[in-house]
Formats: sequence, C-alpha cells, structure tokens
Amino acid sequence: MKNISFTKKTALIALAVLLLVAAGVFAYFQLNDSPYEQEHSSQDSNIDYGPPNEEEQQAGDEQKKDIVNRVEKEQQPSKPAENADVVITDATQYGNDIEVRAFVSNVYEAGTCTATFTKDGKTVEAESEAFKDASTTQCKGMIVPRLKFPSSGKWNIKVTYQSAGSYGEATSTVKVK
Repeated sequence: MKNISFTKKTALIALAVLLLVAAGVFAYFQLNDSPYEQEHSSQDSNIDYGPPNEEEQQAGDEQKKDIVNRVEKEQQPSKPAENADVVITDATQYGNDIEVRAFVSNVYEAGTCTATFTKDGKTVEAESEAFKDASTTQCKGMIVPRLKFPSSGKWNIKVTYQSAGSYGEATSTVKVK
C-alpha cells in the first residue's frame, strides 16, 4: 500500500511541475513580443498617416487613371466578327439623288448599313437600317441628295454592315454629275 501511495504522490508532483512549466511558458509568450511582432512593430512606427506628398499623390492619380482605362476598355463592346459578305447591287445617280443599294448574303439579322463616299479628302455619308428579308439581310436604299457632294466626278464608296454579331464591307465607285 505504501508503494501505491508513493506512486500517486510522485505522479501528482510530476503533474504539478508540468503545469507550472506550461504556465511559465504561456506567461513568457504572453508578456514578450515574438521576433515577428518585434520586426513589424518597428516598421509600423515609420508609417506616415498624414496627407500624401506630391509624389505619392501623382502615383495614386496614375493608378486611378490606369484602373479607369482598364474598366472602360472592358466595358466597351467588342467589334463583331468580320464575317458578313456585303454585296453592292446599285450605285447610281438618279436625277438629283445618288442611290446605293446593298445586301448581306450570308447573315440573317437586323443591323445598320452605312455608305461612305470619298473623293479628294472629302467625305459624304448615308446610313440606313438593315432588315431580314426572305433569306438575306437587305440594306434599305441609301439616298444622298446631289447637293451634299462638293464636286462632280468619280467617288469611291464603301458600304459597311454592322450588327450585334457581324461586320462586313464592300467597295465600289459612282459617277456624280
């Protein structure tokens, strides 16, 4: 019986010593900063919480501009695929009007057609809606009064078609009298 009581006492003493050591280690780490905290706390003391200087303000403004440009670029609709086959069927002067007719042979969706006339650095433009026909997309006739043309002669024409998913163009010429 004495042996059992001696073993219990030894175990209790060992447990008490272990608890004291654990409490001491715990207290040490609670009261002392770790090397990581010491390193970073000395760096934190160098932070200037005042208003930015001119150089810092410029750097911040540049970052803002970069962000705005990137966001605007992401928000811009991407140009549709260049897959529309535009066909100019007529480009002629009828009396006091120059008329251009065109259609898109391989796309079947509404969009916009634009005829751009150019000669000697001058530009004249006409726009019309494009609508779905039986099996193609037709551009409504683009009619421009002769008065809009600053000179007579041979004018280059570029007809473009654009919709949500397609883009295409064709070129021709027209003689303006």
